[in-house]
Amino acid sequence: MSDVERTRRVNELLRREISEFIERNLAHELKCLATVNTVKVAPDMHDAQVYISFFGGTPNLYKNAMRKIVRNRGKIQAQINKNMKIRNTPKLDFRLDDSIEKGDKIIRLIEELGIEDAE
Repeated sequence: MSDVERTRRVNELLRREISEFIERNLAHELKCLATVNTVKVAPDMHDAQVYISFFGGTPNLYKNAMRKIVRNRGKIQAQINKNMKIRNTPKLDFRLDDSIEKGDKIIRLIEELGIEDAE
């Protein structure tokens, strides 16, 4: 298996493990919907950036939800270590993924300008 393929598989497995942990252990506390969109593990597998988006709340609620997730980083990493057969459990760096909000804003601006689809 190539390094690229291995990294892709680890990214997806990490995304699933983190999503499951949040759903099972934190969802009731967050008061909004959290979605793990992307995980990008470093080539040395020591660090991973975890991009999360939130729905159904206010920006302040999203900040609080992110804080709760970050506070549970150790528990999340422990679950990953228990469930995945990898040499090193990457240190997780949680980041807000606002790409969906940005996309919605662009669509609204296009609609306001009256630009129609070319089809």
